[in-house]
Amino acid sequence: MKTTAVYIISVLILSSCYENRERFGGSSTTPISTRDVFEETCDPVENGQVEITGLVFSPAVETIQRYDVVKWQNHDTETHTVTAGLSIARSEIFDITLSPGQQRCLRFLKTGRYDYFSKSRLDMRGQIIVE
Repeated sequence: MKTTAVYIISVLILSSCYENRERFGGSSTTPISTRDVFEETCDPVENGQVEITGLVFSPAVETIQRYDVVKWQNHDTETHTVTAGLSIARSEIFDITLSPGQQRCLRFLKTGRYDYFSKSRLDMRGQIIVE
């Protein structure tokens, strides 16, 4: 009986996670899909736009609200990544690659501070603050 109850609760929790992601524009098949962040298509974004130009993230710090989307647009002539963490302490939360001219978007579900950097230029750093 106890095992059955644990199984049912686990199924309900997992289905709730998928339901919330889908409710906010994601799907269960998106490449980046943690409990905090997931990737989605780059529709017109009102909040959270970061340009990559001149080997910097601009703005370096972007403040958004919970469930908002951040769009990164690469205007440089080289490929960059947007990798969660610090250059010496990488995180598994997100790691996306942007070729020149490419854009990619992430939705942030949890409040907090998300530091990131580019693996091609370790001095390129940025931060997303989710309120």
